[in-house]
Amino acid sequence: MLESSERTFDELGGEGGSRSGMRGGPKPTVNTKRDLKMRHTSNPTCSAFKATSEMDQERSAKPRPGKIWWLSGLVCSVVAVTSCESGDLESAEVAVLTPAQEEAAVSRSMQAVKLLSERLSTQLKAALTAGGPENAVMVCLQVAQPLTGATSDELEGLSISRTSLQVRNSDNSPDQVDRKILEAWQELADSDQALPDHEIVPLSGDRALFYKPIITQSLCLSCHGSADEFSPELLELLAQKYPQDQASGYQEGDLRGAFRVVLDLNALASGE
Repeated sequence: MLESSERTFDELGGEGGSRSGMRGGPKPTVNTKRDLKMRHTSNPTCSAFKATSEMDQERSAKPRPGKIWWLSGLVCSVVAVTSCESGDLESAEVAVLTPAQEEAAVSRSMQAVKLLSERLSTQLKAALTAGGPENAVMVCLQVAQPLTGATSDELEGLSISRTSLQVRNSDNSPDQVDRKILEAWQELADSDQALPDHEIVPLSGDRALFYKPIITQSLCLSCHGSADEFSPELLELLAQKYPQDQASGYQEGDLRGAFRVVLDLNALASGE
């Protein structure tokens, strides 16, 4: 096995998101109506990229939802993770998805995201109803990772997980590529720009990464909202079970993190 919107996609699906520089109030609905483009800096190590608005571009140049419009900057950043330290950037090979591969990757990844988010949502809603936020935290602790693993096992050719800049469960901590995606999204959110519906990062070895934003819903605030509104019992439980917890203090509409899917493109092509 590989390494590890509809409302149901976002509901109770994440482990938290960055609060750095976030503005109060709901953020825009996830969409791609704005013209956005990721570009890397002139630094030859390709260690960073920025999100910039292209509102003055010609209409014909607008990207379609979910297209790899950020590819040049992000591929450079992905390569930097594995190659720039050795100075071998130019010889590193990074795949570019064909339209058929991209379509298959998006379809399969959305299937995985929908399945996992619905399973988590069902469990956590029932837990909240039965015993409030304290019960929901315990159920999440017991079932979130097993459900995530089971979803990956069930769907051949991929592995799904969740990640964030600020996690509750350290098992969901971001790697360098995850962090670049999330920081770029947070920059968009902080400047009140719309987030992409999803993003795809082509990798070498016939693999790809798929990311879909997780947006804070009102129901999430029971366990991820302001700590000042948590009961003493909930605060004690979080301190006991998640002593390094960073995933609270959110408002409805905030970016909390992302679903992350690692895809085997050969398996998708063979129909497995």
